[in-house]
Amino acid sequence: MDHQSIVDLTNLSNELMYRRFLVNNDEVRQFFYELTVPEYIALNLIIENEANDPIYGGKTYLSDLAERLQRPMRTISSIARNLRDKGFVIWSHDGDGEQGTYVMITEEGRSIEEKHQQVTKEFYGRVIEKFGRQNMMELLNLMKQLDTVMTVELENSKQEENGDGERTI
Repeated sequence: MDHQSIVDLTNLSNELMYRRFLVNNDEVRQFFYELTVPEYIALNLIIENEANDPIYGGKTYLSDLAERLQRPMRTISSIARNLRDKGFVIWSHDGDGEQGTYVMITEEGRSIEEKHQQVTKEFYGRVIEKFGRQNMMELLNLMKQLDTVMTVELENSKQEENGDGERTI
């Protein structure tokens, strides 16, 4: 790879990290005044699960949340604890706890999720209107493809260690 290609690759990598940082920065978080972004996403998934999976009687198992959010159980437990402490979910378990730990949304949780959803729709509605629906759909599709490639590369880098025991990223 020539010097210019390396510089271009470095610039593209830095731009990608910078753009992703901007999307996740405090300015976007201002819309989530009573919830963090992960809590909001978790509440959405809990409500979605309740509607689409009536067999569980409104229960969303933490293991399912961990899988859907692609986060470790420790992180999901922390989110569930915060949501419980705010009164947005009930956190319980089946049997002695070995059969599964789950959360169920409360009316207060449903109300706050609806409130946040409205604010989010209004904001992103304006963004999509200005950016263009087709552009947004194309961007989201490309981001999904990029996330897939990045996930595969991260998994590969975990498996490939050099002779010093250091990861080769």
